[in-house]
Amino acid sequence: MTVKEVLPKSVYWIEVPMRADDLAKRYHNQYAKEAIRETLEKWHGSEKGFKKHFRRDARERYDHFPRSEKYKRFKARRYHSTVDLIKTGQTKRYMQMVYKITAGGTAVGKTLRATLILRFPFKGGTGRFRKVSQQQVSIEKMRIELERFDDEDPKILAQWFLAAYMRRVRNHRANRKRVRISR
Repeated sequence: MTVKEVLPKSVYWIEVPMRADDLAKRYHNQYAKEAIRETLEKWHGSEKGFKKHFRRDARERYDHFPRSEKYKRFKARRYHSTVDLIKTGQTKRYMQMVYKITAGGTAVGKTLRATLILRFPFKGGTGRFRKVSQQQVSIEKMRIELERFDDEDPKILAQWFLAAYMRRVRNHRANRKRVRISR
């Protein structure tokens, strides 16, 4: 008995699509998610982005909560700093080094969203510790000040996102495998 006689004859028809119907949507979602992550990383590290929150003009730009004169004098005498959100510079250095970016949703479904997660380098840095001293600005108020955008931030973010997204699309189009479909 030969091998041909033992095995039954089988014929399988497999249809392999050359292009998936939703392939364009998949690439669009992937590139949009990568672009939004890149945009947030760039904004976090740029002088035009997050670092503006720790400059002297941030009080007017982001409409910081008013500090009392007594607190300003105490801070200037003790820490030699009159810039909002900066005493020793530890918060600024920590927030510029330690961060997390999460991205989720889909661009096609219009649910794409990304979050830049920062925390303060002191007790209650997550914002859950709400005990407030009368002399200091609360963590909740500092968190709100850091979340604010000025008038030019959304425009800059949109430009950076578009540039990152289009760079990925152009790269994809330049490197994709060409398939000739006969008609």
